[in-house]
Amino acid sequence: MALRRGADWILFMDSDETFEPRLAAEIRGMVQIGGIGMYRFKKYWLWKEDRYYRVDRPDKFQSYAVNTYLVRASTKLRFPNPSGPFLKRIMKHVLSIEKLTPYFGRDPIEGVEGRLIDTDIIVLHHAALNWPQFIKNQMWYATLLAKKEPKKDEYSIVEQLYSILDESTLKLETVKPEWINY
Repeated sequence: MALRRGADWILFMDSDETFEPRLAAEIRGMVQIGGIGMYRFKKYWLWKEDRYYRVDRPDKFQSYAVNTYLVRASTKLRFPNPSGPFLKRIMKHVLSIEKLTPYFGRDPIEGVEGRLIDTDIIVLHHAALNWPQFIKNQMWYATLLAKKEPKKDEYSIVEQLYSILDESTLKLETVKPEWINY
């Protein structure tokens, strides 16, 4: 759809994310650089308040976003279903390994033409600001996982859920003023 509208670049992000204002100042220059196919951004999770972000588990709460990126538009871009091609998914369903469900993700992405650049531009993830809703969302994700992978043991699903909510190592830092624009 983006190509039909004449897009040269596509920005993928979640509705609960905001970029630091620096992206607006730099994006025109970024898309002019030849040979670049995709830019990724450093994602920080805000935690319970919009003044703090988590720093205790960088692998989870301060990593390069795998689903928030700026990518050069191309007819070669593909978003393959992580469960495999359609016939493989049918077989998994028939064998009761995995339920047959549609895939609406945007990761992994294939067919990027050009180099991948990890920028130092910050994207703030607001998912954990509304704590009751965040917990409900995590429970919903766990339920989806259980339905999608019916043979996955319950303990693994609970551990995955708990790993997000666990605050036993919680360490917060103050959001830098230059990251916000409100």
